[in-house]
Amino acid sequence: MEKLNNTATPEVIIKMKGMIPQLSPAMQKLAKFIIDNFGTLDGIQIQQLAKLSGVSEATITRFVKEIGFRNYQSFLIHIAKVNTSHVQPKLSYSSIMEDDDAEAVCKKVFAMNLQTITDTLSMIHPEEAMKAAKAITGGDRVMIFAQGRSGVTASSLRQRLRRLNIFADLFLDPHEAVVASSLSRVGDVALGISTYGRSRTVVENLKRAKEHGAVTIAVTSYENVPLEEYADIILRTVNNENLTFGLEPSCATITQMVMLDCVYMLIYLLNKKQSDACIEAPIKALDKEKI
Repeated sequence: MEKLNNTATPEVIIKMKGMIPQLSPAMQKLAKFIIDNFGTLDGIQIQQLAKLSGVSEATITRFVKEIGFRNYQSFLIHIAKVNTSHVQPKLSYSSIMEDDDAEAVCKKVFAMNLQTITDTLSMIHPEEAMKAAKAITGGDRVMIFAQGRSGVTASSLRQRLRRLNIFADLFLDPHEAVVASSLSRVGDVALGISTYGRSRTVVENLKRAKEHGAVTIAVTSYENVPLEEYADIILRTVNNENLTFGLEPSCATITQMVMLDCVYMLIYLLNKKQSDACIEAPIKALDKEKI
């Protein structure tokens, strides 16, 4: 996938954000400091970074290896290369101030969501989206497992699939989900949607469906999470949420819905003639009712 170097957040920052949930508290603190101050870290010595971020030098050494660098020096070189390319980190929810007026808040929230979509596009794997589209198109039964606000994404997907005459079952209740995943079989398709990829019931149901032979699809916004362990296909998005104010912004939900909209359009194109007939039928029925 071609990188959108002029608009996307640097890939190393996207990677750090994607790994935050699995890092130790000290590494999380360091990652957030680096993300917030990325544009000012050129040439910074490890001792100075340790002092400014409030973590030990040993933590910094472990952290740079955790995110894929050989040592601290190679990490510094990469920072310099990124910063000289004039790509700067974008607004985050932490930049919303208590004294911001309504216009400022709206602009920052919109900027954050737009940037999250751009960042997701910069690291998307189209082949995974196509695999998901083909699996859903050829599946005997489609099951969607979600909880909490991931239910919004799941409900949107179910409604979209119905427009193409694909009737997916959505399971938000954990008890119903257990029954459904236990009865899954070869030929079924199971989607697990979890922003952090750690929702216990979603993970367990995807695992159970996989054990019964279903094709499994994970939709998540973080890397190396439990949900991915049981997924044949992974649709990963970017999540730029910052919980400084204890909020739950909609960035992850929006990017996941856009990602699944790509899958929806691919399903449409895989069988365009039949898809057109399915889409036109309810429109014609509504037109008759108006008469």
